[in-house]
Amino acid sequence: MLWILNGFTYSMLLFLVAAGLSLIFGFMRIINFAHGAFFILGSYFALSIVSWTNNFWIAFLLAPIIVGLFSGIIEAFLVRRVYNVHHAYQIILLFGVVLSIEDLIKIFWGAEQKIISTPAWLKGAVTIGGQAFPTANLIIIVVGLLCALGCWLLFIKTKVGATLRAVSSDRELANALGHNVSMITTLAFMLGGLLAGIGGVLLTLRGPFTSGIGWEYLIFAFAVVVIGGLGSFAGCFVAALIVGYIYILGAAVIPQLAMSFIFLLLVVILILRPTGLFGMATGARHEVATIVPIVREQKREPSFLGKIWGGRIPYVAVLTFLALLCFAPLGASRYQICLLSTILIMALFATSVNMILGFAGMLSFGQASLFAVGSYSASLLIINFTKSWPLALLGALACSVIVALIIGVLSIRHVEIYFAMLTLAFGQLVYTIVYKWTNFTGGSDGLYGIPPLNFTPFGFNFSLESISSFYYFLLIIFAISIFIMRRIVNSSFGQILKAIRENPTRMEFVGINLNKYKLIVFVIAGLFAGVCGAVFAPFNTVIAPEISSWVFSGEIVVVCLLGGIGTFFGPIGGAFIFSIVKDIITGLTEYWMLCMGTIVIALVIGFPEGVLGFFQRRLT
Repeated sequence: MLWILNGFTYSMLLFLVAAGLSLIFGFMRIINFAHGAFFILGSYFALSIVSWTNNFWIAFLLAPIIVGLFSGIIEAFLVRRVYNVHHAYQIILLFGVVLSIEDLIKIFWGAEQKIISTPAWLKGAVTIGGQAFPTANLIIIVVGLLCALGCWLLFIKTKVGATLRAVSSDRELANALGHNVSMITTLAFMLGGLLAGIGGVLLTLRGPFTSGIGWEYLIFAFAVVVIGGLGSFAGCFVAALIVGYIYILGAAVIPQLAMSFIFLLLVVILILRPTGLFGMATGARHEVATIVPIVREQKREPSFLGKIWGGRIPYVAVLTFLALLCFAPLGASRYQICLLSTILIMALFATSVNMILGFAGMLSFGQASLFAVGSYSASLLIINFTKSWPLALLGALACSVIVALIIGVLSIRHVEIYFAMLTLAFGQLVYTIVYKWTNFTGGSDGLYGIPPLNFTPFGFNFSLESISSFYYFLLIIFAISIFIMRRIVNSSFGQILKAIRENPTRMEFVGINLNKYKLIVFVIAGLFAGVCGAVFAPFNTVIAPEISSWVFSGEIVVVCLLGGIGTFFGPIGGAFIFSIVKDIITGLTEYWMLCMGTIVIALVIGFPEGVLGFFQRRLT
């Protein structure tokens, strides 16, 4: 009996987070990556209100309202500016919002765990079925059910709900009929924030909390929304119960795999029924714009500099850039060489991600998992099975290709949002395996004891123990990989990818097998992600589960945006800018996420084509 109630308690918390997420997607077609941050803000606002008033119930009433108003401000001043662009930019914008909120929480409340002093009677227990059940958990269940009933009545039985449904069905028609679409969309965002705020306040009844809990609930809330069906309120409630009970049962039976069960279920549901249990097909509605904004520009006569530029970075500039990289370590400190090495790995990884994002128009949040597969495979092979680094590296690339092929075959037929969510699910599945399989992968402590890279061809030993020698090895790998990917992009295969990105319907009409080309480029990108991961392991000597998380995937997408999505050399420049700016900011302040988040927001709104794309557009 007790496990049933515990499962229901956790399900209601998930429902409150997922309901707001589903509401915002259902009525606005926005995947709100900042929703987890709104959820945890409810906890912190409640903390402040309780400290001022010494009354939990005042906090319970006020904190969600404050979160709702804050959500409305975010929608009105930021999100509204990206309604008519590709959803990738919307997600990146909200990713920047999350980074900013993370540091704002640290600035105002600190980074340590917090706990709220709740009323004495909430600390007690009630007897149900002969067993003691915490009163606080009972309150969570009751409030969750009341919120579910209230949302149902609002959306089904009121004029406000009818107006929300009308705007969701056809924004242009609703606007023509006299509805204030802007106000309605802001209201939907505020309602979503309100529900998240309620969940955040209730979270404080379960014990200490930190800002990082928001990420955990957000990713589980995504699982709930996708399993139930994007935009389906009933599906959200049912899926919250399913996910909640699977997690509670998994934690009781096999704690190490409790998280994996959820993402495995998510993968199965998306494969068998992409729209979720109660969802309806909406994939086509997300194609609001091309992923590359500059291709929509009207053609004009190129400037004098543009004629010299030739519409692309000249090869002489690339050779000059490589020459500078060759001479860069001369006189540089060990730290600076390490930074350059990290940038090369990130630049190569970002270029591989841009092959599927910028040239094929597919947004994947699972590329970090392929990076991690390459890294962990190479490390485990060299530690446990062979002393030959060449064999370990080849084995790692083979593992990355196999995993990419599996993910691609199961994901590639899904479009837009569903593809992004399925790759995210696969990525989190890899993350949970790496994080929980302590005996094999080292778990949360990471994998240690990775030996330095060395080769013994024809009996000669080439050791890369020094950071300078390893840097030059990375530079060779970087140059060869960039050359190969450049040839692929400029080939007839690459031109077909661009055509698929711009008009998939037309390409399918002329007989092009879209899934075949998408699968091929996805596997190619997975191969180079594996290359990056494989060389990262001996360079870093220690690897941790964080390299497989969807947050790392999101960071690389931000790097692509910074340089210019759809421009081949843009992600390379983006990696240099991102890493150097991050290094400078972290040297000046511990709140680098706030600065980086602000930069990301400014880029999405002011320079969606990226730094290189911005100059290229004005020169051509």
